[in-house]
Amino acid sequence: MTQKESICKFNKFGYCKFGNTCFRKHENKKCENRGCSGRECSLRHPRKCRFWMDFNYCKFGCDCMFSHDILENRNNTKEIEEIRNKLEDLGIKIREKEAEIALKDAEIKSTERPT
Repeated sequence: MTQKESICKFNKFGYCKFGNTCFRKHENKKCENRGCSGRECSLRHPRKCRFWMDFNYCKFGCDCMFSHDILENRNNTKEIEEIRNKLEDLGIKIREKEAEIALKDAEIKSTERPT
């Protein structure tokens, strides 16, 4: 197997600094098979972008050579659950305040003098 026939491991799992001038083969298609180990597969298996994982932001955006797959971000599930809990708590507080307002309105209407 010549060097050009062998797969570039840097491109396969992330970013190759040599780009198109690399001596090894660059496959740009990303493997969609979730059960694939990546060792025998010649398609790309990019690692998760550390900036996307830590900050949910990457300056390279969709051009980043690493994975920005939202489903792979383990922190998102926890964050979504926390936000749902906060929304539920806020909904309860809103309903309580609406009930208080309705009681105050009824109290005000009952104390108003007919004119």
